[in-house]
Amino acid sequence: MVAEVAGSITPRNDGQRNNKHMLSRSLHTTTVGRSASIRRLRRRVNASSRLFCSTNGCPSFLEIDGDRQMAICPVCGFHRRLD
Repeated sequence: MVAEVAGSITPRNDGQRNNKHMLSRSLHTTTVGRSASIRRLRRRVNASSRLFCSTNGCPSFLEIDGDRQMAICPVCGFHRRLD
């Protein structure tokens, strides 16, 4: 038996279950959201004059190295030749 502290308030049990589960996204919602984010990324790349790193999940622009005629991603190390 747990001893109660003087002046403490015990929680009321009104017969309702305390359900704290979060709803997950359905497969359809996930697919639609991913498609929208890919379209948004493509629009952003097309609107920009800078080279965008195209590796999966890398959100950065490429830095141009004019001496070696290369564009290099500072985040993931992706290299692209500039012709």
